[in-house]
Amino acid sequence: MGAKPPVSVGRTVSDSCVPLVKAAAGPDCERFQRAIDAGLSVRPGT
Repeated sequence: MGAKPPVSVGRTVSDSCVPLVKAAAGPDCERFQRAIDAGLSVRPGT
């Protein structure tokens, strides 16, 4: 946490972005974290 996600153009080839649900597991709402992960996804629905 605290770092910018990798550039989206590079992520379309090899997505190295760790989902927030995994990177910040804890007391925060998992549903909210999944929504953020979906917004950062370069391939929605995968």
